[in-house]
Parts: sequence; structure tokens; C-alpha cells
Amino acid sequence: MTPRPSSTSNQRGASLLEVLVASLVLAVGLLGLVALQRHWRVAAEHGQQMSEAATWVRQQLAQQRGLIGPPNEQELPFAGRNTAYTGTQRWQLDEAGVKQALSTEVLWLNRMGQPARLQLHSLLTDTDPVLSLSLSVAAAHHPWRPHLGRHAAIPPQAVDLGEWSLERPWMQADEVWIWERDSGLLLGRCRTDVPPAQLSAAALRACMGKLKALPISGHVQFSDGGLPQEGAAVGPAYPLRLELVQRESEDAAPAECFDDAPAAPKAQAMVRYLCVVPLQPDRPRWSGRLLLQHLPLTPGGLRVCRYSADLDGDGDIEREEHPARYENITQALIHQNFLVIPFGSSCPGLRGQGTNQPAQSWGTQAHQP
Repeated sequence: MTPRPSSTSNQRGASLLEVLVASLVLAVGLLGLVALQRHWRVAAEHGQQMSEAATWVRQQLAQQRGLIGPPNEQELPFAGRNTAYTGTQRWQLDEAGVKQALSTEVLWLNRMGQPARLQLHSLLTDTDPVLSLSLSVAAAHHPWRPHLGRHAAIPPQAVDLGEWSLERPWMQADEVWIWERDSGLLLGRCRTDVPPAQLSAAALRACMGKLKALPISGHVQFSDGGLPQEGAAVGPAYPLRLELVQRESEDAAPAECFDDAPAAPKAQAMVRYLCVVPLQPDRPRWSGRLLLQHLPLTPGGLRVCRYSADLDGDGDIEREEHPARYENITQALIHQNFLVIPFGSSCPGLRGQGTNQPAQSWGTQAHQP
């Protein structure tokens, strides 16, 4: 009887070569997935950075149309969620010195360390300046809208650090200022050469706690008597100084004001200013009057008008509406703008001033003398 061969004699296992080939195929597949995932992350981050840059460009364009920012070419660094940006604005002017086109460019480094860029060119139409100015006016019953997710009084170039924002101000290049993100309060001023984003926690703690102040800011325009066009230098800018005269009955520390007024009359579309009002621990408010000094406010000279409006429709001009005299101010104020005209001219208002105009319409009112 012939024995049957064992069934196990026909079985054989996988060879070492087959195992190696299978492992190689699996490894290649996994490496491909890792590379694809990395590509997705880089693409998502690039999209986020492009979105942040585009948002900043749109905000800057709206500010320039609203007569908020300085008119000349400038660089404005600002911080995003995971990178730092540098924005540049360049104006093209017509023969009369009126802004006609704005070129805005944002530069940054992506995750790979490669330079990235976003450019936007915008033409400005010849619109009524009142309509342009209304872009910087908040809706009735609402405060000024936040800028970059923080209080609108904080400069756009400030670096965000959680609940605080840090900046090196344009008028104090050797200092770093610390702002409270939500309220716009100035919480500290430090003299340092260290960039704001590189300050240590210990340096921040040492700088804070010594100051609590409310800012008030805006600009001064110059005109031959009418409402000026956007950013147009229709009259020479004069040397001046802002002074915040507080109520005599208040035992308050003096306010400090800064501006970029020229040393001698020259063609300059506007003068920026910022005043800082220290608050007392037992009195977190201030009252007073903001004045433009060192101007020839006599017949044959100049007069000062202020842009103001009854934004909430209650019949009074108060707080952010730019009154002649401020009473019990407890908030940061922006867009407290002035217009300087010849002494013999009247402060210009809107068309139909005195009729049934919307409560949020802006005009000017006599301020000095």
C-alpha cells in the first residue's frame, strides 16, 4: 500500500523578500500620507495668512477713505495669529494733490520661510467728501467698532499678547506702550530698545501698574473754508500744539499730548494727535476741554472748527460725538477731529444743515476762538 503524502508538504510560508517588498510598499504609502497631510497644513495656514492680510488691507482702505490715517507712504507692521506682517501703503496724487489711487502691499514669511505677498490697487472715485467721512462714523446707539478684534483706540500696528496689546508709538520711538485689549486703556509705558513682541513677562509686569490712562485721538485738517477732499492739502498745515485743559475742581494729573505738526507752515494734508489722560484711583474719569494752541486765532488769522454729530439722536453732543467740553469721560475716544479755516470763514456744515437731517450726519461747529 502506497502511503499518502502529508498535506503539509504542499504548504509554504512567505519568503523574507516578499515581507520586505510588502513593508516597502506600506512605508511608501505612509510617507505619501504624511507628505500630503503636511501639504494640507501648509495650504490651510497659507489661506489663513492670506485672509488676515486681505482683512488688514480692507480695513486700511476704509480708514484712508474715512480720513483717519496719515496721507503719505508708510509702513505699518502688524501681527497675525502665527506670523508677523509688514504692510506698505503708497498713494498716487493728481496735480492738485488729491489722492486718486492707493496701492497696498502686505509682506510676510510662510511656514517654509519663503516670502509671501498680497497686493491690492484701489481707485478712489470723486465722491462727496461727506459720504467718505461717513465711513468712519459708527451707527447710532453703537460705540466705535473694534479694529482687528480689539478696541478701536489701539493702533493697528500694536502686537497682541492675549488681553494686552503692545506697540512702539510713532511719537515716542524709545518707548513701548501697553494697552488693555478690550477697553483701550493705556496700562504702562516703558523705555526699552527691545521689540514689543520680545518683551519678557518680567519686563511687562515691571512696566504695568504704574499708569492707567485714557487716550483721546484724532486729526486736524486745514482748508480754505469748505469741507476738504479726502487727504487733500488745500491749505498749509501750521505749527500747533494740542492741550487738554481739565476742570479746575478736579485734582487730576496733567494730560500729555503728542502730534506730528510741522515746525513751519507747509503743505500737509492733516496733523495726527494723541492725548493721554492719567486717571486717579479714586476718580476713574475726567472732564475738560481740548484746545489747539499756538495758532493765530485772531482777525486775519485762523479759526478752529470741530467735526461733531448727534450720533444717538438724544439732542445732545457728548462723549464720542465730540462736544465742545467733555464731561465725566470714562472711555477711550477716537476720531475727535478738527478743521482749521480762515478766520473770516464760517465753519462748514452739511448740505441742508438745520433741516431734518439724519442724526448720525457729520458737520462742523465753531470751537475756537
